[in-house]
This record gives sequence, structure tokens and C-alpha cells, in this order.
Amino acid sequence: MDPNHSLAEAAKRVPKGIACLVSALAFHDLTDQLPPKVRMAIGPKDWAPQHLGTPICIVRFTDSLLKEGVETHIIEGVTVKVFRAAKTVADCFRHGNYSEPLAKR
Repeated sequence: MDPNHSLAEAAKRVPKGIACLVSALAFHDLTDQLPPKVRMAIGPKDWAPQHLGTPICIVRFTDSLLKEGVETHIIEGVTVKVFRAAKTVADCFRHGNYSEPLAKR
């Protein structure tokens, strides 16, 4: 199983979603944290999935923020969108409440 299996599962459940914040940091090997939930960015009016299967935390981004800095990767045959490393770091500062260590929540 791929170490990013949870990202592939989340991408199936949230087709418009983009892996972001701590999940994107982990994908880019910029943290040693293993987030218990996959953080997926979607638009302000996009549909959010039901809470079944892989734990997902939905983060709403403006449409303009969703268009910049997106990479596409294939994980286990699934197309997964992930924000680029530099954008992810900036987003972690912008959305501080989602980027703090998860153990403190």
C-alpha cells in the first residue's frame, strides 16, 4: 500500500478537493506528523462528503485560492490534487487553526 493511500481515498470521495495544510505538508515530506484526518480544500459552495471511511477534514478556500499552486499526482491509479509546497507553507500561516500540532486539539 502506498504511504499516501489516504490521499487517494480522499480524492475519490472529494473529486473537487485539493489536499492542503498538514496533509500537503506530509505529502511533500515537510513534517514528520501523520495527520489523523486528510485535510481537503474545496470551494465555498462545493458539496462536502458524508463522514464515512477515511477521516476527512473539509477546509473551505475562496475560488481564487483554489486555482493557484495546484499539482496533480497519481497515487494508486487515482488522480490526486495537492497544493505545491510553497503554497502549503503560506496556507498554514493563513489558516493557523488547521496547521497547529494536532495533538494539542
